[in-house]
Amino acid sequence: ATAAAGTVVAGGVAEQPIVTATHSKDNVGFFFMAIQGTGAFHIIIHPEVDVHKAACAPPKRDAATGGSATPAIASIDESMNRKLYVVMGITGSGKSTVGAAFARAIGVDFVEGDDYHPVENVRRMAAGVPLTDNDRADWLGSLADRIRQSRNAGTGLVLTCSALKRSYRDVLRAAAPELQFVLLKGSRALIAERLADRREHFMPASLLDSQLETLEEPALDEHAWVYDVSASPQEIVDDLMGRATL
Repeated sequence: ATAAAGTVVAGGVAEQPIVTATHSKDNVGFFFMAIQGTGAFHIIIHPEVDVHKAACAPPKRDAATGGSATPAIASIDESMNRKLYVVMGITGSGKSTVGAAFARAIGVDFVEGDDYHPVENVRRMAAGVPLTDNDRADWLGSLADRIRQSRNAGTGLVLTCSALKRSYRDVLRAAAPELQFVLLKGSRALIAERLADRREHFMPASLLDSQLETLEEPALDEHAWVYDVSASPQEIVDDLMGRATL
């Protein structure tokens, strides 16, 4: 079978994150990509690529923080690799899980927005103290700078941020008007259950109600993509992939 360059031609499940590559006789590289944490993989065709170099390249880190940036594994579609996304929602909605898997699937950097919080913000949240608009101002400014950096470089990005208020989203949009927001939402009961099971995260479950009260869901003119998190992360990523290629 043949397929156009950069198209996903097969999918399935895998137990571990893997990247392998081989050459066919006509020098087309076949990339096998497993998405860590989701169990899903895609086989991607990409021509005229040194697939051994691509498969063995060391992971890239987020230059701004030195951490929490996933590698851009392979190019699926050049235009997809220049798009900018913010996966938003309240604590426990699955932003990191969905965002990281989506970034891997489209071959762009993933940035965990929580990594940009000042230490004092983290201390306040860990103590169960809700953040104010003033507390979030510098954090949002740092995230906007990171988005602007990717836009200026012409590289894609998936970034997580609660982005609870429209005014917060406006700060991020000022860095890139074309920024696409992806809202993950779910019932209070489901989110509370997830938070009860979560370990080693500074955000306590006690802040759930505060986040729900603060949340201003995107208005129609913001053109956000909205997903109910009762769906599995892989189902959400699969749908995002379809939208990202349009």
